[in-house]
Amino acid sequence: MKGCAYVLHVASPFRLKEPADENELIIPAVQGTRRVVTAAQMAGVRRLVLTSSIFAIIAGKETGRYGPGDWSDTNANIGAYAKSKTFAERAAWDATKGGNMELAVINPGAVFGPSLGAALEGQSVTMMTKMIAGKVPMIPDMGMGMVDVRDVARLHVAAMTAAGAAGKRFIACTAEPVEMAAVAQVLREAGYAKAPSKKAPTFLLRFIGLFDPEARGMLPFIGRKASFDNRATFEVLGWKPTAMDVSFREMAAAISK
Repeated sequence: MKGCAYVLHVASPFRLKEPADENELIIPAVQGTRRVVTAAQMAGVRRLVLTSSIFAIIAGKETGRYGPGDWSDTNANIGAYAKSKTFAERAAWDATKGGNMELAVINPGAVFGPSLGAALEGQSVTMMTKMIAGKVPMIPDMGMGMVDVRDVARLHVAAMTAAGAAGKRFIACTAEPVEMAAVAQVLREAGYAKAPSKKAPTFLLRFIGLFDPEARGMLPFIGRKASFDNRATFEVLGWKPTAMDVSFREMAAAISK
């Protein structure tokens, strides 16, 4: 990092599947963040931009409106991923408090959009692949703030140098939750006839969650619809969001090549 004015710390994969031990996600996320912060401080970096998540803001909360000042309830049953992102972000704020290095944090929602390369990995890609292949028979009662992957990248770059970005969290997702049913509808209208149309009863998801770690990972968010105060992302970072229907269609097209 020597000679760098800005550093982006973007590591930490999103997985719905619950690990056998939550510390499999939490410890690497927290310790990795602390190492990056320490190395950046020692190198004299001016500003660190950290990738966090809306799951560091809304997990464990009821339906409502949330902003940059809100934090997830880590005492609730929110799953390993949400805990890892919350603890890692808090560790970054604690480590930079009172120091010379500035910190800005991007909190993306569920990320969609075309893959950069041929390797189709990641939770949202897996979900989209299954939906267009007809391997998701029913739609869970889930609505999430969503964002295009290209917007996430642009916002990270903007946060490196934007005046007024230091010391702030930036929510990078739609102000209102986008239902998974809406995602499926866009796909069907785009010609992906195998995309699901029936909604999954919550009791069925809870039953499946007894046996399926991925279904179990969804349960803390079933039926809860958070909306967001994302004004700072527009005002400070000059965000011009990509329409999510465009994101869904282009993502599906990239997967189908």
